[in-house]
Amino acid sequence: MNTQKLIYLAAGILLGFAAGFFFTNSVNRKEHEALRAEVARLRAGEGAAQRSGTPGPNPTEQLSDEEIRQKIAAADANPADLRYQHDLARGLFLYATNFDRPDLLPEIARLLKRVTDAEPSNEGSTLLLANTYFLMGQSGDPARFADARTLYAKLLKAKPGDVYLHTALGLAYFYDRPSDPRRAIGEFRRSLERDPRHEMSL
Repeated sequence: MNTQKLIYLAAGILLGFAAGFFFTNSVNRKEHEALRAEVARLRAGEGAAQRSGTPGPNPTEQLSDEEIRQKIAAADANPADLRYQHDLARGLFLYATNFDRPDLLPEIARLLKRVTDAEPSNEGSTLLLANTYFLMGQSGDPARFADARTLYAKLLKAKPGDVYLHTALGLAYFYDRPSDPRRAIGEFRRSLERDPRHEMSL
């Protein structure tokens, strides 16, 4: 392999790490404050904790597989409690990203699909489901990139020009198999038209 190919390979690897970092970091920033308030509320014994007896997971503390199964079972036992489904899925999403647990992503997607099927206009759950599909695509299930794009596009209809959504949509094109850099660049440019200094798009 010649030097030029090695440079391109190294650049591609760095791009993958950088995009993954910025994507996950952006999700964490968006959700972290709300999650912190939710964890505090659950620990105080309010809301979903009172209804189910099982508080949402703390994304900074490791849980046993049995504890995680119990939390998911509590959600399955109360499928009509959509707030609990969302809150648990959000906590598990952050937990999965913090502790590198891609095996949890299908369960997270299942919980969120329950919410979005019942509440198609729930933007928070729809975005979280799209992000979950994106990470599933990165974790070895590339068919999920198309699912993520469908949801990002749906959200863009409600929020045209949203910088984060255009960037996420672009990444879902770029990381797909096969990759579609032309469409990815188009989405990144739409994002940069709104915010020329947007880190993820740059």
